[in-house]
Amino acid sequence: MAKAYSLIPFIPFFIFSLIHFYYCYTMELYPKDITKVLLMPALVFAYCFVCNKISIKIIIIYFAHWWGDIFFLFDNTYYYAVFCFWFGDIINAYEYCKKLTKFNFAHLVFGLILVFPPVFYFGNFQLVKHIDLFLLYVFHGYITPLSLMVIFSMMHFLEKKCLTNFFFMIGNMLFIFSDLNVIWVSFAGGYNLDSLIIMVTYAVAEMLIINWYILNEDKNYKVVEINRKIE
Repeated sequence: MAKAYSLIPFIPFFIFSLIHFYYCYTMELYPKDITKVLLMPALVFAYCFVCNKISIKIIIIYFAHWWGDIFFLFDNTYYYAVFCFWFGDIINAYEYCKKLTKFNFAHLVFGLILVFPPVFYFGNFQLVKHIDLFLLYVFHGYITPLSLMVIFSMMHFLEKKCLTNFFFMIGNMLFIFSDLNVIWVSFAGGYNLDSLIIMVTYAVAEMLIINWYILNEDKNYKVVEINRKIE
């Protein structure tokens, strides 16, 4: 019988996240860099502890994101960071697509109509004022797998309207929102509490996405009432 898994292994991730949120709020750069690098290992630890069936692909995804966090600390390794994040997101998008029970073309078109116009408007008509053409191509290459992650998560929810897939979809929306904010702050200038908003949405997104992976990889677990149909 399926059972609810314990959130106790996620306590280090929650603690590091809260500490990181504090340093994002106070804008203390050095501690903020350290706590950011601790988030992915804490999340992988919780995943490995909770899930009886561990997927090497998921480990690779979070390992790539972890290296991206490390490279992002240094100005001269920015493109290495982008590549690591992009590589992890490519695998994410592939895993999302592969886990669809049935590939519904109408759902794909619906997702494309909703997601791609605002995302590419953001790049073409906003960032073009602040970055050169090469970086704009980098932006489009980077944002494509993120957009597919959102679209495929929407397709999962449209295929099976349950709370698991609903929160999974929300997590991916928060994920792309966080990354778009990172890009905006990097090239178009910051705004009040930008770092805190980026990291809160990022941490919540990662938690919702890893929860979906656990429930799909290990059928022994379920979150209480998570599979109840949404009326």
